[in-house]
This record gives sequence, C-alpha cells and structure tokens, in this order.
Amino acid sequence: MEALDKISDYKLNSNVEFHMQDSIESYITYLNMLSELSPRECEIFLNTLKNNEIINNQEMEHEDPFMVQLELELECSKGKKNTSIDIMTNSILENKPLTIRKIEQLHRLIIHGTCDDKPENYKIRDKQAYVSETTNGIEKVCYYAPNPEEIKPYLNKILEFLNSDDNKKEQDILYNSILTHFYIAALQPFGNGNTRLARLIEYGSIFKLSREVLGSKIKSPALFVSKNYLMTRASYRNNISKLVNEPTDDSFNNWMNYNLNMVDEQIYFCNNILKKRFK
Repeated sequence: MEALDKISDYKLNSNVEFHMQDSIESYITYLNMLSELSPRECEIFLNTLKNNEIINNQEMEHEDPFMVQLELELECSKGKKNTSIDIMTNSILENKPLTIRKIEQLHRLIIHGTCDDKPENYKIRDKQAYVSETTNGIEKVCYYAPNPEEIKPYLNKILEFLNSDDNKKEQDILYNSILTHFYIAALQPFGNGNTRLARLIEYGSIFKLSREVLGSKIKSPALFVSKNYLMTRASYRNNISKLVNEPTDDSFNNWMNYNLNMVDEQIYFCNNILKKRFK
C-alpha cells in the first residue's frame, strides 16, 4: 500500500503547519491549567476523561454505551483496572516500548465485552480485509487493506517510528500521534476494532511525548477525541479513505487539519470544564 510506504515523505503546507503550532500552544496551556489543580482534583478530572472516552470510543463503533459503562463498573467492582487505557498508561510510565505483543493485548482489551469479542478477532488477521460503508442498504468498498503477510512488517515499521528517540520536538506531540493513527487505521491489523486501536495509540503517543518533550508530570492521558470524531464520523472515515486511495500531500494535509480541528475542540471543552469546576 503506497500510503503506508510514505511514512517520512509527506509535507505539511504552511497553513497546516501554523495550525499545528497553534494547537500545540493550546494544548500546553491546557496542561498548565491541569498542573494548577491539586493532585486529587487532577486525578478525578483525568479519570472522568478516561471513563468518558471508553464510552464515546465504543459508541462511535455502534456499541451500546450503557452496556459499555456497565462492563466497566463490573470490572472496577472486582478490583480490576485493566482497561486498555490503563495498560497503555502503565507501560508508558514504566518506559516500556510498544511491541506487537502489547498491541495485541491492547486490542483484546478494547474489544472486551463488545460484539467483536470473538476468538477470530483476538489475533492479527490472516485474511484479506477491506473497509466499507453502507448507504441505503448498498455496501461500498472504501479501500482494501494490505495482505496478511504484510501486517507484521508494517507494524514493525510503525513501532520503529513510535519508539524512536530521535530529536523529538513540540510539533511531534501531535504530528507523530495523528500520523500513527492513520497508519493503524489503514493497515487494519485485526478483524475488527482497528480504528478504536488507532485512536488509543494516538492518545498514548500524545501522553508519552508530553512527558518526554514538555516534561509534563501528569500520570495519565489528558486528551481524548472520540467524542469529537463521533460527531463527524463521515468526515473521519472519508479522510482516512482519501489518504489511502490518493496518498498525496493534499490528502495528508486534509487528514492532519481535520484531526487538529478535533483536538482544538476537545481542548476548548476541557478548558471550559476546568474553569467552571475548579476556578
């Protein structure tokens, strides 16, 4: 797949580059507001964000949000805190690199308790896959994913990019994370749950780079965007499909700009909550 072979070839145009810097500055302001909370207030706020993300992430994939919340409460009542976000967060705090085995574990937790929680979806797929959309009962193929034998080589390429320590800068906090989101979504490594996995890894990358580049001391991710993707689901799918089918700088910039808009909206929402509740 040409789009997956161009991981370092895309170029941001001047408008998107400016947008990226503006979003980073807004994100830093948001992190500074979080740092002004007491440790307990910050923990409560971040836990609330996490629980809402779990629900919104599954609702975007047409799962029953009530059942998702019920499953979460049942797990917590048993003393278990093994959601995919918790596992990812702990791995980053322990400074452990992301591996294919870890990706499989995260994916398994993402689909736990959903309609995709089936043995055939637990491991990396061994069949050809495609992404489609259905309109008026008619299914249309948006794009075909790489062949099964290509999955692990592509995943290793993505992991090398994610785990690299080469000269990280502020822009990379969002740039690397949004680019990785696209690669996981386009690769479709599992039978189902791939865009859920892509979003999770994006948030984990933002969290990791926030700590490494900005020296952030927050103990869990502070930025989730599924709520915003949910409101613009058609654009979300269309931007991924466009970049897969037409891997040009224009389609790449459209994908980046769309995601930055989603980030901006969520930061604005979180800042307003902080001002109202913790002013």
